[in-house]
Amino acid sequence: MAGEYSREMGVKILAGLKRLATLGFKQGGRPGYGLRRMLVSPSGVPKQLLAFGERKGIASDRVILAPGPTNEVQCVRDIYRMLISGKRTVYAIACELNRRGVVYTEDSNGITRRCTTFSPIRSMLDVIRSSDIIQTVYPKG
Repeated sequence: MAGEYSREMGVKILAGLKRLATLGFKQGGRPGYGLRRMLVSPSGVPKQLLAFGERKGIASDRVILAPGPTNEVQCVRDIYRMLISGKRTVYAIACELNRRGVVYTEDSNGITRRCTTFSPIRSMLDVIRSSDIIQTVYPKG
């Protein structure tokens, strides 16, 4: 009896999360480099940007992704330009970003680090490549 109830609740919760994701709402996790979390009202009116670790206070509010600081957005565009047009490897892109002195926030303490390995760039490319964020948040131009 309890097992059946638990299974049914799991199915309902998963269906609800999928529905919210298809509506364009973020379902958790850290935003990628060049992105920030934006709190919106149930009607979609933007309220405020959420700081790292900050949570929404009202259950009916939702979170979407919004473009981050201009320098980060430009850096993401440069990374894709180097990857696609420049035919550079992820390692070569990491070396170029290090040469430029680009840093990223690595952990919850807000510590910034350089892209000394290709891992941050690889994860950035994987996250954006696997979604439609590149089209909605970073329109061509």
